[in-house]
Amino acid sequence: MCEVTDPKMSEAAAKYLLAKPAVAAPLDPDFCPFIVSKRQYRQRVAECAEAVDFEFALLRPNGCVGRDKLPVFPEDHEGFESSLFLAGEAIRFMLWQRGGLGLVLCGPAKLCEGLTAAYSKGGKYEFESVTMPKIFAVEWSVSTVATVAELPAAKEEPVVCGKVASGCRIAFDLGKSDV
Repeated sequence: MCEVTDPKMSEAAAKYLLAKPAVAAPLDPDFCPFIVSKRQYRQRVAECAEAVDFEFALLRPNGCVGRDKLPVFPEDHEGFESSLFLAGEAIRFMLWQRGGLGLVLCGPAKLCEGLTAAYSKGGKYEFESVTMPKIFAVEWSVSTVATVAELPAAKEEPVVCGKVASGCRIAFDLGKSDV
């Protein structure tokens, strides 16, 4: 059994984020696919007239920058906790997908404060904030800017991983490949 170290999702966030599929998974009837839950969240936030956009930039080596945007509920809305949870997970996904040296946030103050605390020592994403400096040998940083124009522009560069196909290689089997 795998030990779960993340804090449990709040009831307020679960109300907006957990959505079961039309056909329940036979081995886990409580399974809530992320895509179904995100679709539900986006529908509910679209119904909120006061919703605003939260944007972030993930600073990467060689001047590269990953960018993303998420519509979020206002700070006084009952769905705010779901916005905080989903924004944190979107950042975490991009961080592990691409790697990062730092994070720049732009959005509602309470959301940015919550994410800054979460991506700091002692926060929910402490593991990420202490692991990335070990990978890139650069101190991790989180900052907030007032306007989207102040966020660094997105920039990606392809990484060449090697072109020699002889010798030893690492491979993995995702299953069902022998069918």
